[in-house]
Amino acid sequence: MGSVQRAQQGQLQCSDYTITAPKTARWTIYDHNASVDVRGVQAAITIETHNGRVHLSDVAGPLRVGAHNGSVTGDLASFHGAEFTSHLGSLDLTLPSTAAFHLQADSRRGSVQSDFPLATRTLGRRHTTVDGEVNGGGPSLRFHSHAGKPRLRSKN
Repeated sequence: MGSVQRAQQGQLQCSDYTITAPKTARWTIYDHNASVDVRGVQAAITIETHNGRVHLSDVAGPLRVGAHNGSVTGDLASFHGAEFTSHLGSLDLTLPSTAAFHLQADSRRGSVQSDFPLATRTLGRRHTTVDGEVNGGGPSLRFHSHAGKPRLRSKN
């Protein structure tokens, strides 16, 4: 079930897609020049985007997100492993404060910020890496950013 809306803005034609599926449906999304919003999915999600933002809300499955020239924000209901890659854009992820995971983060031109207690290592002037266990460890959480600042937030 879903809907498609088309609009013309000058010479550009735009389309908005709204797709509704069972919460346990797995998703693979490839996007160019648009925004992707995913809400309430409890299954594996893969997203690759170019020139667009990604927003994840209330998701609870394994994640793989790659963004070139766009920001990625996410609010996870629970954590089952994730990999986030960004070339030119911010990465901002919120996890439950009780989430247990192994964090591997790498930021080539920025810092890695975290509400969770972690040891960071700076290599040179702007290259930061993090590799450590949170709440005893668990599934892997990987951040890689070329020119962005990964941010990991904790929620109650």
